[in-house]
This record gives sequence, C-alpha cells and structure tokens, in this order.
Amino acid sequence: DMTTSAANIVTKNSSALATRSAKIPRICFSNDITKVAPASNHVESGAPNLLDTTLTKFDDALLDEVNPDEEMAMLDQLLELQHKDNEFDKEQKKDQEELEQVEGELQEQESMLLHLRESLKVYHDMKGKYE
Repeated sequence: DMTTSAANIVTKNSSALATRSAKIPRICFSNDITKVAPASNHVESGAPNLLDTTLTKFDDALLDEVNPDEEMAMLDQLLELQHKDNEFDKEQKKDQEELEQVEGELQEQESMLLHLRESLKVYHDMKGKYE
C-alpha cells in the first residue's frame, strides 16, 4: 500500500541522511565565537581551533582600529556637512524664487516700455501731421 511504501522511503532516506550528517562537522555558537566540533560530540578540545583563533584576531584588529573620539568627530563632521547642504539647498531655492520673481518683473517692465514706445511713436506721428 502507498502509505507503507512512503514510510519505508522516508525511513531509508532518514537513516542515510543521519549516516552522512554524522561525518559533517557542525557549527556551534558559544560566547559570540563560532566553534566547529564533530557531530558526534559538541565538546571542544583543549587546543583552540583555527576558526576561534582567526575570529579572535579579527575582532582584536577591529577593536584596535576603532577610536571612539575619531568616530564621533567624523559623525559630527558629517552632520555639519549635511546641515550645510540643507541650508545651501534652502538658500538656492529661495534665490531661484527671487530670480523668477525678478524675471517676471523685468518682462512686465519690458512690455510696458514697448507699449510706451508705440505710444510715443503714435504721438510723434500725430504731432508731425498737425505741425
């Protein structure tokens, strides 16, 4: 029957997987350091393994390179630059608005001057006819 054959397949696959996984090292986490131990026992030996040594050296190197005062100074500089950039953007937007306003006023004055010019032309033409 189907249920029995499916159960047999699962059992065979599980035992084969268990046999294979017993040979694969497992990673165990302890005190934020990754430790590799054989699957049969999770007890570490007395000698530090390569991964422990490498991670410890890496962590020590990172800690040696970190200077909190320098980090804070860089953050302060970044914040100041961001603040200046925001202020510059605000001023640039304000200047652009003022420029657009002045250009509008200039176009309006130019239009009035052209109208005045035409009016003067008509005036001079009329004056010439009546003299």
